[in-house]
Amino acid sequence: MTFRKDFPEVRFSFSLARQLEVMLAEVEEVQDAFGDREHFLEEVIDTIHAAYNVLYTTYTDVEIQEAIERVRDKNAKRGYYK
Repeated sequence: MTFRKDFPEVRFSFSLARQLEVMLAEVEEVQDAFGDREHFLEEVIDTIHAAYNVLYTTYTDVEIQEAIERVRDKNAKRGYYK
């Protein structure tokens, strides 16, 4: 399974440090959009997209999927899921 289908691959390549800056800037935009439901939704999705780019700057699809499974297992053990 890959999450690349959710967002097209970007045509630029930032360093990991720069991509983290982009992700943090998106988080600030989420905070600024709080109270405007539609704008808030778009900014959260932008943040998710930036987080995907951070992952794909460093890890393979397999590494990402394995990490997702570990996090799901960890959170299930903590009782976070219905």
